[in-house]
Amino acid sequence: MSRSTSSNSSAKLARVLRRVFTFTWLLSLVLCLSAIALWVRSYFASDMFVFEKRWNADPWIYLRQTLLESGRGGVGIRRSVSAFDPTNTPPRSGRRGRGGQASTRPLAHGSHISTWAVYPEFRFGQYERTALGFKWGRYTLANTGARPGQRAVELVVPIWALVVLTAVLPARAGWKRLRRTGKAGACSKCGYDLTGNTSGVCPECGDVRATALTDVPKYGISCPELELDPRFLYPSRIMREAVQRFILVTAAICGGVPVATVARAQVVVPATRPAVAVRFLSKAQGQLAIIDETSEPYFKLLQPMEMSAKTGSPIMGRTIEAEQDDCRRRYQEAVVDFTQPEMQAIERWADRISRASQKSFPLFARTPWSFIKIRDRIAPGASLEGGMPFTRGQHIVLPQSFINPIVRWENDPAAKKHDELLMVDTVHYLVGCQLLVVQQSHRDAFAQMYQQLWQMVHVDKIEPGAFLVQHQCLTPGAVDQRWVYQIKDDQHAVWILPLRILPDAVNPAGQNVAEATHVAVRLEGSPEQGFHPAQTPKGEPLMEPLNNLPRFTSQFAPAHDKAFNPDVAAADLFWRIVVFEEMLTNPPTEAKGPIDRAKPLLAKPREWFEKILAP
Repeated sequence: MSRSTSSNSSAKLARVLRRVFTFTWLLSLVLCLSAIALWVRSYFASDMFVFEKRWNADPWIYLRQTLLESGRGGVGIRRSVSAFDPTNTPPRSGRRGRGGQASTRPLAHGSHISTWAVYPEFRFGQYERTALGFKWGRYTLANTGARPGQRAVELVVPIWALVVLTAVLPARAGWKRLRRTGKAGACSKCGYDLTGNTSGVCPECGDVRATALTDVPKYGISCPELELDPRFLYPSRIMREAVQRFILVTAAICGGVPVATVARAQVVVPATRPAVAVRFLSKAQGQLAIIDETSEPYFKLLQPMEMSAKTGSPIMGRTIEAEQDDCRRRYQEAVVDFTQPEMQAIERWADRISRASQKSFPLFARTPWSFIKIRDRIAPGASLEGGMPFTRGQHIVLPQSFINPIVRWENDPAAKKHDELLMVDTVHYLVGCQLLVVQQSHRDAFAQMYQQLWQMVHVDKIEPGAFLVQHQCLTPGAVDQRWVYQIKDDQHAVWILPLRILPDAVNPAGQNVAEATHVAVRLEGSPEQGFHPAQTPKGEPLMEPLNNLPRFTSQFAPAHDKAFNPDVAAADLFWRIVVFEEMLTNPPTEAKGPIDRAKPLLAKPREWFEKILAP
């Protein structure tokens, strides 16, 4: 057996043992909560359950009786077997009354009696031993004609002992979780030291680490619950909801809450655990996360014309900083809460994408998903980022109009049959946006891909000039505009800077991100000394449409329309690979031609993606 096979077997055994322990302490927690509920009730009423069985065995008739009783902080069991002569009077129920006399009222099998609260007392007399509230005893009586023969045992336990006993495993599990949570750089599931781990996955237990939002600048709101704590992901969420359900049922039993009310309580537990963690931010969480610039600057780079185009209306403010604050406010005001059907539909698609990419691109498949929802319109005729999905930090921002077809497709069998291409057109944004999230933690690996696959060069210094700064149009999640390319011919070589810019608008209120154009700006200078745009006789940057340079754009085929930014181009190529080759195994007839033509062009990018996303 190889070392890797042995390691895999050990890891599987460790996972099985952890699941067994998790199930055991969850069961123990339920029993502990049940004991506490019974403890409280026992001081208000005593409950007795009686179970009897009679049978004939000549020359005797036998009666087996089991009594369960609780009251005043104790719970006990008495079990007896009596034999009597059928010619004599059959015995009554073996239960004694509260005054110590035998009860003359027979009890039905499985009957329940509730009386005033007293500590369980089975009156074993000299056969009984007691200590610290515990009682135990047994006796055997011979048959003497009128009196039946009888064997009996009893055990009475104070309920506090049951609470302590069943609380041991939950307390141990909670203590281990607190210790792991409080240990910096440790896996929240098994405690393994993850210092220096950049994959996002624990090598010991395989758990996907949730990324915590720390040092987030608070802008206008306070949201302490924003931290993405792994304790609120699977399977802990299921455990928390199971405990909530148990508390509701306990309230129904002990507090008189109608069972129908409990039955109507909406506690949704996923049927299966997703392949990777999926999180949906609430409105308050999303308002804080959408303006977070910890991982990458965004709002501080935006310019007035660009902010007006991205929000659909003229930006307000006397200074650039005030205008950027107004832009942040508009983004925050657009955030809304997800509905339960929306979360379920998006979660299913995130799970499908992760499972489809797990074999070829495991690093991508293990990356947690996080979503923010925004309204379609923040003002009449105005939407954020042209109404398209975009990323902010580790989160994917989805407009309502983008979510609607996903929900409809999931809940309508007819849509699944007839609108498969429409669904692909919608879902590919999820794949592309998630790759932009992955790129943020693997910049060097992707930079190597851009340099060797597309011969692009990343430079430290570019002086864009006032015109390009004024007309810039940044892409959220891909704001780096320092990638240049050298076009060579027989006579000379020219450096270009591919960009997306906004044209001058006569009516700024009507300007939109969709009006942005892709251009190639001619540069002067060198990678070592820095670049600045070449100037026309009128003092404007010398540039031309990017499509006029097929030698450059053809490298990105079939994503040649995304050549203005290598990060965006990589995301576009990646979704085609995942959707065409991993998910859409049997495409519709009308789509087979374009897909077959695209696959040869995707071969080299796929090699790079497999290299980068395989760890």
